[in-house]
Amino acid sequence: MKTYTSNPMTRREIIDLMRRGLLNANPVGQRPGIPSKTKPVSIINAMLDEFFTGAIILRDIREDEKAQEMYPNQSYLVIDGGNRTRAMRAFEEGKITSKYGKFNEIEMDKFLDTEETVILFECTAAEATEVFRTINSTTVVNDMEMIMANEDSKVAKFIRSQTQMYVEYKNKTHELFSWRIKQDTNDLRVPVFFSGQYVNPRREWDELVAVVLVKCLAGMKNVDAGYPIISALVEGDETLSESVRQKVKVTLDSALKVLKFAKNKRFSKVTFGAFQMVYFELMNQNARIIDFEEFSRKLWTANARLDKKYIDRNHTIMSTKKAFGKGVAQSALAKEYIEEMGNLEGVVNFSPRSASLTEKHNELALKGFVDADGKVLSYEDAEWSHLTPHAEGGTEATMERKSTNHLNLTLEEQLMIIENRKLNKVEA
Repeated sequence: MKTYTSNPMTRREIIDLMRRGLLNANPVGQRPGIPSKTKPVSIINAMLDEFFTGAIILRDIREDEKAQEMYPNQSYLVIDGGNRTRAMRAFEEGKITSKYGKFNEIEMDKFLDTEETVILFECTAAEATEVFRTINSTTVVNDMEMIMANEDSKVAKFIRSQTQMYVEYKNKTHELFSWRIKQDTNDLRVPVFFSGQYVNPRREWDELVAVVLVKCLAGMKNVDAGYPIISALVEGDETLSESVRQKVKVTLDSALKVLKFAKNKRFSKVTFGAFQMVYFELMNQNARIIDFEEFSRKLWTANARLDKKYIDRNHTIMSTKKAFGKGVAQSALAKEYIEEMGNLEGVVNFSPRSASLTEKHNELALKGFVDADGKVLSYEDAEWSHLTPHAEGGTEATMERKSTNHLNLTLEEQLMIIENRKLNKVEA
């Protein structure tokens, strides 16, 4: 049961708690800092002009055993007020300049000894999420920030772990969401593979991962993946299988591989939308991209041509590319892209990667239940094997002995086996 008390603190006390690691202004459910150079300055200017900037809402976890497991030796987590606490500390450390000058140019003690209204909540992570959403129901917080405020959800943890590194998770982000320090700055982080100026702006990267996750869970196809669907997934907290996690990774890996011919070799939300809808349309056909360089060339050629085609008709398809909540519309547009991309032979393998149980059994039965060497082979000891790897464009497959299929043979060894079988007149 959540309880709260009013506990005024001076700015000096708040900054000291942050510096000592007792007040966490960036817990995993907290929305990232607003990517703006002017926002922190505006906050400090308002404080110096003695305006009330709102209460700082903290979650008191000193006696919360479960919270201490994730945030050991910490006392408070920011529920609301992260931008204000970070701005205060940045100003005190000389990282930002107010309209009255730097910190050492103002009445420092007066600033630091001014009290802020601080509300302390003793509550669970779920109740803290409820508090955040209630407080921000009348302020400008977007849907994804609201959804990702859920700190308990394992689905939310999986999503945010792809886009941002958290000390609490000890995670490694996906390479697609890499950042670098901007030239001629000391600490300004900028994306490597996205065209925007900011890292994960307003949880946009989280949204892209969530869209991919929804479509992977739906069977690798274009379906509605808007905010209501993502919210239900996060709140329902469905256990994600290792298979689904791997599919998300492969999708994000593929996104990286198609950037060669993209504008500036970077994605925007719109162009990522174009990639993912085409990708899932192909996956729904059991296809596999086997030449990413040529696929990239054809995809971004089609993108430019279709943009021009619709502009010439006084229409635009920009909104449809990022209309993640409209699966049918994305599927239809993806089909146009695939048609515009032309002949995909040697670029995409459309042959089935696997086969049904009946097809597999019949294939083995027609061979007389023997392997390529003429030895008796039961269904339980066999598996569907491509003569040339499917990832390399192989279309022909047969039932082969499992142990043989998993040998890592060189090309020379494979040719020797084929030649030996021909000499012994063993039919594959």
